Amino acid sequence: DIENMVTGELTTTNGGTGATSFTAGITMADTWRLTTDFSGGADPISSNLEQNDDASFEDIGTAMSVSSGIFTFPQTGKYFILATFQTYNPTSSTSCDIQYTTDNSSYSTGANCRSQVASTSYNAISTSMIFDVTNTTNCKVKFVAGSGGTIMGNSGYNGTHFQFIRIGDT
Repeated sequence: DIENMVTGELTTTNGGTGATSFTAGITMADTWRLTTDFSGGADPISSNLEQNDDASFEDIGTAMSVSSGIFTFPQTGKYFILATFQTYNPTSSTSCDIQYTTDNSSYSTGANCRSQVASTSYNAISTSMIFDVTNTTNCKVKFVAGSGGTIMGNSGYNGTHFQFIRIGDT
């Protein structure tokens, strides 16, 4: 029972007095996935998206929202974003991006991944970034796929999928 063992003030390494409250770990985590395959490019990937609904998955905090392929964050903070793309038969180079905006208008590439393998081959490529969401109205992300091969989706498991984890305050 540490509460009864501590008296007075706790000193901290910088010489100040002890903290009075703590924030517990990760406060938001969410996963979205592509439910069906598509061929050709998409900017953004905007259809056949669903939040992970497996029995083993439980999001933490308030979920992301998506409209026409544009993802909106539930609160400000620093987010780790991971995009994994499953591909098939990329007869030309397949390129996939995480793109972001801080003005709800112009997008920049924050992360990119590319692949080119022999025809009739399966492949998975991933990319990630940390995004400082300072305003939930203006800071958004989208996922873009180049035109090479097929981007694979499935509603029963995470093939092509996007993960969002809030890792800290802005």
